[in-house]
Amino acid sequence: MQTGPLLALRLDRQQPLGLQIERQIRDLIRAQALPVGSELPSTRVLAADLGVSRGVVVGAYAQLAAEGYVALRRGASPQVAAVGHAAREDVCGDHDVPIARARFNLRPDLPDFALFPRLQWLAASRASLQRAANTDLAYGEPYGAVVLRRELAPFLARMARFGFSGKLILYAGGAADSAAGLPEEYVGLGRAEAEAIFEGADLLLNFHYAIAPPLLARFKRAALVDIDPGLLQFWISRGQLSVPRHDLYFTTGETVGTPGARFSDCGLKWIHIRPPVCLEQWPRAFDANAEAFTTVSNWDADDWIVDAQESYENTKRVAFLEFADLPRLTKQPLELALYLRTEKDAEEQHDLEKRGWRIRASREVAGTPESYQAYLQHSRGEFSCAKRSCVKFQNAWVSDRTLCYLASGKPAVVQDTGPSEFLPNHEGLFRFSTPGEAAGAFEKINSDYERHSRAARRIAETFFDAKEIAKTILSHALV
Repeated sequence: MQTGPLLALRLDRQQPLGLQIERQIRDLIRAQALPVGSELPSTRVLAADLGVSRGVVVGAYAQLAAEGYVALRRGASPQVAAVGHAAREDVCGDHDVPIARARFNLRPDLPDFALFPRLQWLAASRASLQRAANTDLAYGEPYGAVVLRRELAPFLARMARFGFSGKLILYAGGAADSAAGLPEEYVGLGRAEAEAIFEGADLLLNFHYAIAPPLLARFKRAALVDIDPGLLQFWISRGQLSVPRHDLYFTTGETVGTPGARFSDCGLKWIHIRPPVCLEQWPRAFDANAEAFTTVSNWDADDWIVDAQESYENTKRVAFLEFADLPRLTKQPLELALYLRTEKDAEEQHDLEKRGWRIRASREVAGTPESYQAYLQHSRGEFSCAKRSCVKFQNAWVSDRTLCYLASGKPAVVQDTGPSEFLPNHEGLFRFSTPGEAAGAFEKINSDYERHSRAARRIAETFFDAKEIAKTILSHALV
């Protein structure tokens, strides 16, 4: 598939698409087929040309930018950066040294504490990595391992507090980096040992849609978990995402695979589960004096839905701006903890504040799991809008963040994403479609706040208890 006079990419739909785009563009730059300063196709143009989701291209460009091969410029096409050529010639020399990376499949609407840095480094000499890590490398240890372990240390320590010490297997690099299509190295674990664990496991519960088939094949039984209902089916049905075959397919989307769905079921049998919340980790935290309805969110991103018939921006920014004048309809204080990055974001923050919103920096109030929880539990409740795709697909989506508010006894006022057979409305949880409906919800909640606080907790206990959802998954998967 041609993407322009200077860029021709060909994709294997059975392999991770983003990795292929990264690898092919990187190879062109390293071979100097793309000179410094060359403009690359915009994310929208390249996505349309290749027939993939724009998010796949965005992720590939972001990876290349982090490695120094591409310069990203807001409002302009990406450009080949000089540093990419310098890294190839000066650091890697004449040897074809691979670029190691740790990849995380993260959603942009998660709070900041979940945005673990995408760890990047260029494989260089043994001495330079020893200096970077300030320690000696064990004999035979891969060059990047020490650096990776140091970068992951805070994450590993945090996971240990939740009982995962010695129970994590992390790998660096794309799964297609070896001839067998399997990871070449693991963090703190030998390859043979890791693969023996895979082969002995009863079940892989997989949240990574584009997992490499050879890695998937190591497991006796595999179940895919759809946490992007509507979007995942859209990507698959449009050929924008290739998902390897699994034994089972779970979805958190209430309408997925039903006659009322506004999107294809992709010929798959979907098993319905509900998004979980750990009730023990999120106890009720009633405070009659809590003041503001809040939320934690990303703001702007290069997130578009691209189809032959239409394309549209699919960001929280667009969603919230449709309700920008809501503070003028209510006396209830409203506060958004947002991840803001650019001058344009700052201008829009100023405009929202003039309209009556309180704006906080999400990194300041939700930069760790502890501060994130404290921020939610000191709120009066949640107010949040949904991305356009959720409203368009009518998937009855509810976010895991909202579940944390509900479990904490914080009533939630969230945008209606379609009819639900079980989600309550008007007690503890209010689903709105217009600014007037949202303003009315605040008034009802504040007229009997304690009742709605109890109702919020009861919703979490009744429908979203993590233990019950785990039982549902295992009862289907281990039959």
